This record gives sequence, C-alpha cells and structure tokens, in this order.
Amino acid sequence: MPSVLERLPDNKRYYLSIDADGLDPAVMPAVAGPAPGGLLFHQVRSLIHGLARKGRLVGMDIVEITPGRDVNGITALTAGQLILNFIGTAVRAGDFDES
Repeated sequence: MPSVLERLPDNKRYYLSIDADGLDPAVMPAVAGPAPGGLLFHQVRSLIHGLARKGRLVGMDIVEITPGRDVNGITALTAGQLILNFIGTAVRAGDFDES
C-alpha cells in the first residue's frame, strides 16, 4: 500500500470503492469468481488509514458481494470490519466535522 498511496495527491477528498473480487477469498469468499492472491484485510485497512493521512475521507462502498456464496459469514464480517474501520478513521481524522 505505501507505493500506491505515495502516487496519490495530498489534501484531496477520497471516496473508496472496494470491489469484493479484489480481496483474497480467504477474507472475502462471497464473490462470483473467487481467485487466490487478492488483497488481505490488513492491506485494505492500511489503504483506509493511508487515505486519511493523504486527505479527507468522504465515503466508501463495497460492491460485487454475492451473499449466497458466503462461507460462515466471513464476507459479511470482513465487510463490516472494513466499514467500521473507515468510519472510525474518518471520525478520528475529523472528516465529518462541519467546518
């Protein structure tokens, strides 16, 4: 993630859209075409924290989840944890302040 983040400009507004197919099926199995080698949870969390240091977090979404393919709720748990990380990071950074 550091090499990705250093390519992004500072002091911008960032909206993060996560395609579930891009995460490793070990942490996000409920996708149409699971394939090993995607991003892991801690890498996406690092991206969220890095974006907060680069600029202002304005929103996020997670797309391409196929709930019927979830294994023991792993995808739902991972998605929920990423959303909570995003919200917590944005709040701590003051990105939801009115000023």
